[in-house]
Amino acid sequence: MQQRVITTLLVSIFLLLSACSQNASHLPSLFDIPSTIGSVFENANYNAKRKKVAAYVTKHYLALRKDVSSEGGEVLEGAFDVADIKQSKRKKARQILYSSKKTTYENAGLVADSLVQIFAALYVNESSPKDKRINGLSYFDAQQLITQYAEKNFDSLRIVIKEGRGAVLEGLMQTLNINNPAKQSIFKTKAKSQYYRIYLDIVVTSIMINT
Repeated sequence: MQQRVITTLLVSIFLLLSACSQNASHLPSLFDIPSTIGSVFENANYNAKRKKVAAYVTKHYLALRKDVSSEGGEVLEGAFDVADIKQSKRKKARQILYSSKKTTYENAGLVADSLVQIFAALYVNESSPKDKRINGLSYFDAQQLITQYAEKNFDSLRIVIKEGRGAVLEGLMQTLNINNPAKQSIFKTKAKSQYYRIYLDIVVTSIMINT
């Protein structure tokens, strides 16, 4: 990791110098280079920290959700430790996480946005240019159906999306009239591939904004 940071740093400095090499008046001064170095290290540090937080959230998602719901707990504090959030910032960080728990942990709209795009892609070459319907449904109707389904079956849907199979996922496909076995297989595979982005990434972001 350290070697990659150093390599990135050297490349950045080289590009900064070479970009203006044809005109000496555009060469960066020694006062400009430290800010470039600082930016590279800052980004590398943030990315490394976010990766650790992502691993922690993936492993402790349910316990973390429980701690946020009950407004405190060891797993939540562990997330703050991994994210290296200072003690002086933790009270405010907790307040942010508690007040946004519906958006972070029960965001049926986010689930619907992702799944409706997967649904639409299944029929991209079959939609009528005239009425722009997707397997007999308008985009709005499909999104409404998926949103309602996600609100009713939020956690069960999360589990089957994580696994890429299950009765609740089958029920959603039935709701959307996805009857072709090949399209069903694609829908399940694509949904599973979006699990992290749909359910976990928003949690990671909610923690990282406090760093």
